[in-house]
Amino acid sequence: MHQTERGPAVGSQAFLGAIDRVTPALAIFGHIHEDRGTWTRDGTTLANVSAVDLNYQLTDDPIRMFEL
Repeated sequence: MHQTERGPAVGSQAFLGAIDRVTPALAIFGHIHEDRGTWTRDGTTLANVSAVDLNYQLTDDPIRMFEL
């Protein structure tokens, strides 16, 4: 759960609980337009790949984590 411009912590507790239970190597999401980036939680790389702002305007290039 991370902060937004509006202040409250947001995100899905159910999704986070599933990540904690399954512990995948990588979890990718982007519905929360703020707090873009990658971080690690208990061995799982979390990636918020949203590329738009709160007005759905493109603000960032795609995140490239590795070459396919």
